[in-house]
Amino acid sequence: MKSRHEAFLRHAARLAEIPRLLKPATLPGRWEQDPELHHNADRGFLASEYFYAHFHGIELPSALYDRDGERTFSNAEECSFPPNLGLPLSDSSGINFREHNGVLILLLDLNRRWKDVPDGLSHLAVVITRSFLETIIARPDGPVTLTEGEYRLLTLLLSGLELKQAAIHLGAAYNTKRKQLQVIFQKFNVSGQTALLQAVSFTIMGEVVGLVGRSGTLRAEQALLRRHFGGDVLFHDVALSGGDRLPVWEFGQRRGRPCLFFHPLLTPAIIAENAVSQMKANGLRWIVAPRFFSPAANEPDPVLHLERYSAALADFIEHFIGEPVDCVGASSGAAWLGYFARHYPHLVRQIVIAGMPHPPTLRAVEESTSLQSSLSDAMRHNPKIVSTLVRAYSVIARTPALAARAYRLSYRHSPPDLAVIDYGIQAGFILDWLKLLGERGGNAIAADLLVNQRDWVSELLESGLPITLVHGEQDAMCRPEVVHALHARRCDIRTHILPDAGHHLVASHFNVIANILSGTYLCSANSA
Repeated sequence: MKSRHEAFLRHAARLAEIPRLLKPATLPGRWEQDPELHHNADRGFLASEYFYAHFHGIELPSALYDRDGERTFSNAEECSFPPNLGLPLSDSSGINFREHNGVLILLLDLNRRWKDVPDGLSHLAVVITRSFLETIIARPDGPVTLTEGEYRLLTLLLSGLELKQAAIHLGAAYNTKRKQLQVIFQKFNVSGQTALLQAVSFTIMGEVVGLVGRSGTLRAEQALLRRHFGGDVLFHDVALSGGDRLPVWEFGQRRGRPCLFFHPLLTPAIIAENAVSQMKANGLRWIVAPRFFSPAANEPDPVLHLERYSAALADFIEHFIGEPVDCVGASSGAAWLGYFARHYPHLVRQIVIAGMPHPPTLRAVEESTSLQSSLSDAMRHNPKIVSTLVRAYSVIARTPALAARAYRLSYRHSPPDLAVIDYGIQAGFILDWLKLLGERGGNAIAADLLVNQRDWVSELLESGLPITLVHGEQDAMCRPEVVHALHARRCDIRTHILPDAGHHLVASHFNVIANILSGTYLCSANSA
């Protein structure tokens, strides 16, 4: 029988085949034993997190470079930016331009303009396309258009070449380019080259800085929720006693029974078509405090992330709910719920686990070589695998076609889960979340994978709280045998195995979860 580590590598190899269909493989051969690859992945996570925290309002192709001029992150196809870029010497302005493949690139010195720049990062690079340039230089008397030749000449002049050098670079006669430059003067209403370059530089800089400023006010996750739920979701920005602010989303019956949802890894919100109506019908006030967007989300230590997030939840419940709440954990959310229940049992009325993840502490119970159990085993042998996996995820998730294929591939042996995924893909919901988390959730995704390696099962059982386990018989991520093992350790646990459900039963069978919480669906210990 093959080991779980071998099974995990087999799964990873299958995932690597997906990006290989359209571009070079994300995971090269023997990636799990490559320290340099893990180091580069870690750098990429930090750069990605920093970019989407500060610059996600910039829709132009952009990249981050380290102090050695090496590209560490890009939000566009890699061919848009060179892997190495000659960075300017330190100057007072912090603004420079480069030319690459006929395209103008703006360079901004990060450390001169922003705080909390990750160690090693040096410059933000932004592609200034011809169409973007035409848009921002429009004049009151009408639009300004640039020919491709005019744009390329302007690009070379901004990057520091003299007119004669630019003509040679373009393979054109000096007089031809001199005449073309006169036409550009007229379009920009300037009388000389110095005035032209100053006007264009200031205009570009002002527009890009404006885009960065809008990044600070944009809440992409709220816009996504509003698009899918309309007025059925309320947003709260809760001021906690320690000074942090906790984002809270609320669905269902506003004055109903409070239920705190510990969401799974990839979709913080319920994707069932009739979830909100089920909440209202059962009198449930469904509350989500998304850990990916919480104050602790940028905490690099997953244990500190877990502790800070749980403390924030406790503060929120004590001061804004004022009574114990029902807690629902789905997939990886169960691990976070386990810690919270063990440390704050006075704030929990009951626990419902809807689709348990594979518990790493119960390896002897389940001999499955599913992706989750194989991943758990591989991580025990080499924790650095996490950084490489998150890097691969962030690449795949930003391309909808790849994300859809990868997600379906992971659940190809579970028809109920495929039905949930296909519904989410058709609705646009799942792929939107995958892309958003791939852009902004590097640390949070890694934390989820690592928190799941803790003995959260013992924390749940030792909490002494009422527990209901709802599990899918067709769950290929965690077999039902694990549910029976937990029931054997605490016989008062209520269990129910749903024959037509898989791992995503909180979406496919949300009516069951809602009925359990409202007390109209009874699960007994012997119903399993």
